[in-house]
Amino acid sequence: MQRLIEKYPTAKIFFFTRWTCKDFVGSDSEKVVDAMLEVCGRYSIPILDCARKGGIYAESDAFRAIYFQKSKNNTDTAHLNAKGHDRFLKVAENFIRLY
Repeated sequence: MQRLIEKYPTAKIFFFTRWTCKDFVGSDSEKVVDAMLEVCGRYSIPILDCARKGGIYAESDAFRAIYFQKSKNNTDTAHLNAKGHDRFLKVAENFIRLY
C-alpha cells in the first residue's frame, strides 16, 4: 500500500471488496474481505465492503441469472453484466462521492 501511495501521491485511491458468496461467513473469502478492510483502514484508504454493503447477492442463483455475465451452469460470482453494473452504479457512486 505504501508503494501505491508513494507512486500516486495526488491520486484518490479507493478499494472495493469482492461480493458475498455462498457460505461466506467463516470462509476464506470472508477472511480476505476482513483483511482488506484492516489494511485499508491502516492506511486511511476508503474501501467499500461490497460483500456486506454492496447490494449484490452473488450467492443467489436467481440473482446471478439476471445480473451476472452468462457462464457455464450460472456459476460466475464475480462479473456483473450491464444490468448488474447499472444496479451497482448508484452504490459505487454514492461511496465515491463521500470522498
